[in-house]
Amino acid sequence: MGKLRRTAVVISLCTFTFILIGFFNEDESIQKHGSIHPQAVVPNVKANFIPEHPQDPQLAQLGKAHTRIHSQNPVLRTNRPDTRAHTMKSEGSTAVSISVRDHAVPGRTLQTMTYWKRSGVNSYSNGDTSWIPKTREGKYLLMVFDRGGFNNIRLQFETIVALGMLMGRTLVVPASRPWYLLGSKQLNYENFFDMDDLSKLVPIISFKEFQALKTKGKQEILKMRSLKNAFAYPSVDAVRKSMDSNVLERALESRTLVDAAPGSNFFETDVLEVANGQWRMLATWHTHILFADRAHDLALKRLLRDHVHYRSDLYELAAKGVDELGGIGAYTSLHIRRGDFQYHETRISAQKIFDNVAPLLSRSGQTTLYISTDEHNRTFFKPFADAGYKILFWRDLAISKLDSDKVPFEWIGLLEQLVASGSNMFVATRLSTFSSYIIRVRGYLPGAHFKELYYADQQYTGDPTKDDTEKDIDWMNTKLGGGELFYFREPKSVWALD
Repeated sequence: MGKLRRTAVVISLCTFTFILIGFFNEDESIQKHGSIHPQAVVPNVKANFIPEHPQDPQLAQLGKAHTRIHSQNPVLRTNRPDTRAHTMKSEGSTAVSISVRDHAVPGRTLQTMTYWKRSGVNSYSNGDTSWIPKTREGKYLLMVFDRGGFNNIRLQFETIVALGMLMGRTLVVPASRPWYLLGSKQLNYENFFDMDDLSKLVPIISFKEFQALKTKGKQEILKMRSLKNAFAYPSVDAVRKSMDSNVLERALESRTLVDAAPGSNFFETDVLEVANGQWRMLATWHTHILFADRAHDLALKRLLRDHVHYRSDLYELAAKGVDELGGIGAYTSLHIRRGDFQYHETRISAQKIFDNVAPLLSRSGQTTLYISTDEHNRTFFKPFADAGYKILFWRDLAISKLDSDKVPFEWIGLLEQLVASGSNMFVATRLSTFSSYIIRVRGYLPGAHFKELYYADQQYTGDPTKDDTEKDIDWMNTKLGGGELFYFREPKSVWALD
């Protein structure tokens, strides 16, 4: 097979809480195989891995749609190659050159990863705020934490931020509490997100500060559901008049437009409270809001790109992990979801995964794989090792061995996302909100290569004209039929904004 390059491809093994839906029997599995990361066992945590979205009636239909769509949609179909002889490129092969491959130059990795601070040739266009309503005095939007795992909470958080901006409301952050499967620690958005940067977009106060105001105005419950409703800006009438009826039908699917224009209850009420329970915003914010003016859609995407992001200290830690792997672009990353994931069609054997993605790994040209996974048994990935790839997981990185005061348990999933985002190519688990965020962050990185939606359960050919198609699919050009292809995906129209 020839002498392998000593560059790095990383299959990012998300061993821990944030990605996995299941309740895993940690005693038997960990004793047998060893914990993927040593800090995974936390007092008062029932499960080792965090479900992205616990079983929920409104989600039951999501996983069923994407298989049907892939089989019926010619844009998504690919030819099935002969997978018997997939091997890596040898030492003499020509490597793919990418502009962001800095190979662990001190400080440069962090500079590249913190995309919202970009400048010079990598600078992006700033989002226009002139069209956004001014914050109205006495108008509040009470936030809530979704009852699911971290990435479900993140989805709802982003949507609430966008709605608060569009309705000119001050956001009220709820009181801290333990988050699903993240232990007994009292947590809030500030533990994960840069709230100072966010406050440049929309005013934010704590629930305690809100209580001190003793507001006695009219209160309304904002009941919006991913599968039932879509928010129209600036109004339902404006959206219907501006959009082609066929495009609007594709965008809505079976959903109903919600009006928050001046005069509507949602706009006029003083205190608007986000409903929880059965009313969950389990969708990317950009599928939740339809704009009459496409310029406003683009501007809001830019604004959320630049101001809604993880804390800087998370990026500082993740940059060390990326440097340890050789620097940005020096490895390939994969997210392989194995636990009690409710979308069982994505849980396939390691040999099948390898056969599916081997042509992609060859195109990537890297020999180190960073794998993010909940699979405790490293021998599961034997087909990749047998092909000559160097496989690394979270627990192999030096940052995984830092004390918990420097790397809190609840940060590990986010750090894995950021480490995976620094790769030359990323292969995702379909229907995973953990994976979809990595896709979006990679899209934001200036100069990153292979910005595509690749999934481990799909067969690839090695031909870019057949393999590199999914990033262009969104509701503007394809009737997606629900499921991940509509609600969880992060297509090019979300992150290619300049």
